[in-house]
Amino acid sequence: MVELNAPTWATATSAMLAFLPGVLLAPINGVIVEKNKPKKLLLSMISIELISIFCLIFVTSLSILWLLFILIFIRLCVASIYFQAEMSLLAKILTPQELKLANEMHSVI
Repeated sequence: MVELNAPTWATATSAMLAFLPGVLLAPINGVIVEKNKPKKLLLSMISIELISIFCLIFVTSLSILWLLFILIFIRLCVASIYFQAEMSLLAKILTPQELKLANEMHSVI
């Protein structure tokens, strides 16, 4: 955004779109994670995130700023679901001591 000399409203909008998925998906993340198989969900979320990050290459001017906004929103929605699924899966496969260590490591990341 800085290299494109984007206006202030564009920077503010991109910041808002980065936080919005966490707020919107918080009430339903658990349902999404529990209704789907972890492996399938994690692989599909990684695939969507990979595609959305690849599409960031095409945002080279302010004329397609809308694409950047969409990609930010999609990527953060997917990341929110992925994180919840990963934490849920760790609780199922690790012992309590290992889970404590895994949670500590995740909080650092």
